[in-house]
Amino acid sequence: PRVLRWPAGAAVAMMPMGADEVEALVLDVWAAKAEAEAAGSPRLPLVSFLYEYLSRADCGTTLSAAEPAGREHAVVAAHAYSLYHSVATHAPGSSTVCLFAGVLAGALPDGAWADRGAMQRGVLSAIEALPRVPAATGGTHGSEDDARVAAAADACVSGADVAGVLEALFPSRTQLELRRLKDAFSGEFGAGCVPLHAVRTALALGRPIGGGGGGG
Repeated sequence: PRVLRWPAGAAVAMMPMGADEVEALVLDVWAAKAEAEAAGSPRLPLVSFLYEYLSRADCGTTLSAAEPAGREHAVVAAHAYSLYHSVATHAPGSSTVCLFAGVLAGALPDGAWADRGAMQRGVLSAIEALPRVPAATGGTHGSEDDARVAAAADACVSGADVAGVLEALFPSRTQLELRRLKDAFSGEFGAGCVPLHAVRTALALGRPIGGGGGGG
């Protein structure tokens, strides 16, 4: 692809990124792609859009110091090689990065990201429909209105009920896969009382519901 065109035999100076940085960058790339398409830009394959993204001065990376808009190809390509390397390094520990890597490699369609988002919204909708288990408000101080607001903010659902939702929504998964999914979910949100606000926040940030393990 254009974004990886580099003179044969020439060395590329790698600028590796940490796990948190590469995941944040992946989320920003997807968000920028969706924003561009919503504004009327052509629907480009991810690997083609990546060139446009890395050409911007405000692409949100710390791969290099700030540069003027319209970066030269050599700079864009160097950033791209660093991104590919960092994505390959951190994909095993993050389903977000793993999916991005799969789309870049052509192993998954570009629509895989939107499909995962739709699946996660379905999971959240099913969890939202579960009976509430209000969390403790932590004392008797404050007005009744304050207590009601706190109770609403801290509303929880039962971890056992959530496990039932996951089993119902993913009937084709093996018992081992389901156990890993449940363990990832409970590890992130708790096993007994699952706080709805934390699940909503994870979805709003684009994080995978059910943990960040590779392949989820």
